[in-house]
Order: sequence, then structure tokens, then C-alpha cells
Amino acid sequence: MAHGFTIGPRGEFGIDADHWTPLHASTEGWVEALALASHASYWAKTITKIKGSAVEDLNLDGFEPVPEVQGLADTWWRGKDSLIAIYRGEASGFSAPHCLRAHIYGGLDAWGLEILTDLTGTTSSALRDLKATLGLLRHDDDPASSALEPAPGLARLPELVAACDSAGLTVTVTTTGEPRPLSSGVDLTAFRIVQEALTNVTKHAAASSAQVRLAYLGSRVHITISNDGPDTGTTELEPSRGFGIIGMRERALTIGGELRAEPRPGGGFEVTTTLPLQPPGTVTADDTDTPAGREHA
Repeated sequence: MAHGFTIGPRGEFGIDADHWTPLHASTEGWVEALALASHASYWAKTITKIKGSAVEDLNLDGFEPVPEVQGLADTWWRGKDSLIAIYRGEASGFSAPHCLRAHIYGGLDAWGLEILTDLTGTTSSALRDLKATLGLLRHDDDPASSALEPAPGLARLPELVAACDSAGLTVTVTTTGEPRPLSSGVDLTAFRIVQEALTNVTKHAAASSAQVRLAYLGSRVHITISNDGPDTGTTELEPSRGFGIIGMRERALTIGGELRAEPRPGGGFEVTTTLPLQPPGTVTADDTDTPAGREHA
């Protein structure tokens, strides 16, 4: 069936078939739904697909809507150990009840549901980052450019430090080496990694302080975020399972960098990443600089 996707007058994301049918209240909601489907497929032990009248017979007692997807015709529902995606858009757009379908993602443990909940915020953040980056690409004389804020970078670390302080976490930032200009994409990635790592500390670690160390070494910047949490004998932010850590690692790899996250000997947790100052392929200086340290708040 031929159809297209269009944006409605109030920003709805919908399907343009025999008639217009809004699927989600915004493009962001549609992106959230795509990401949720991808990762639910990974974490679920079972996936059941049903069509037509069987969808209408679904019992949603005990389920609650997933608000992040901003569902209209297409909706997501969260239960105790499962997620249900109901797709009514095509059925409505083509006036074809047989196109009604649903996917049931079963066998999700509490951890899986938590990961998927964290995912929705991460996806929204990534989409906002994309919009901000596009704002950097607009010409200064573009009337629409003022609607988009510049992408954040390391220059906004003082704001992040102040926010952590308000949350009860004292953060010290130390810089070694001569600070070098970063491309907008690398600057954004560096900031988001620091932001995510500190957010993890405030959420998951029993720590009162954290340290952020920036070391400029030739054509790269090395960033370490660590905290003074107690030695619990466990990997409180297990790298293989925490979606926040997976997201940080993916951000680093995308621009040619690398990232590690692991418990510190004696307690606490540490995230380290090495990023190129410029995207891969850019001619750079050698990486043999020996930095001298200096500390600032």
C-alpha cells in the first residue's frame, strides 16, 4: 500500500494514506517509539505478533501508557514484565481493519524495564543534540536560526558543576596541557559524556564528590570522570548492562574515540575516554605533548 509520512500542522508525525492519520504527537515521539522497539526486541525473552481482531481482544488491565512516545494512533503500554506496542495507524489511514497489529514483548525483568525507561530520555537527548548541531550549520542570516540553541560543549562545564553542587555532589575540574579547539561534534560528545557520567554518580553512587580531569595531548583530549564512592564489592554501574554507559561508549566510537568504565580499586567508579580534537581524517599534530597541570573550579 502506497503511503508517505508527513508532519501535521501542530507538529504531529503521521501517515498520509487514503487520509491523514497522526501516529505520534511529535517527531520526537516517533523516534522514541523506534528506539523502544529496537531495544525491546533485544531485551525481551519472547515477542508475540498479532493482527486484526485479536488486537482488539488484548487485555490492557494492569498496563499503563508509555508517555514518552506521545502516542496517538500508535501507542505503547508498559506492564509488570512486558511491553505492548499497538499500531493502529495503517488500519486507520487505509480504512483497513486487517492492518491493525500489535507486538507483545514479554519476559522483561525489572532491569530490562529500567533500561528501556532510561532509553527514552537518552533518545530525546540525542534528538535535541541533533537539532542543536543543525543549528550550528545554519547561516547567521537564516531567520529560523534563532529558534535553535547552540550545541553545548566543554565551555558549559561550570554550569554542570553548579547543577551537581545543587544536587549535593561536589565536582572538581582539573585541566592539564594547553586547551585546544575542538570541532563542534567532538565538543558536544565530550560534554555529553561528562554530563552522563556525573548523572550516573548522582543517581547510583553513594558519593559526595567527583573529579573531572581533562588532559590535552597533541591531537587528542583525554577525559576522566571518577567518584569517591565506597567499595561495595560489586560493579554498581556494570558496563555491559547500563544503557547510559553503552550510550557514552557509542558517542565516543562515533567520532573515532574510545571509552572505558570500571570500578576503582578501593571504591568508587571511573569513566575514561580519549577523543580526537577533530573528526577522523583531519591532519593533526603528534600526540607526544607532556602537559603541566592546573586546577580550576
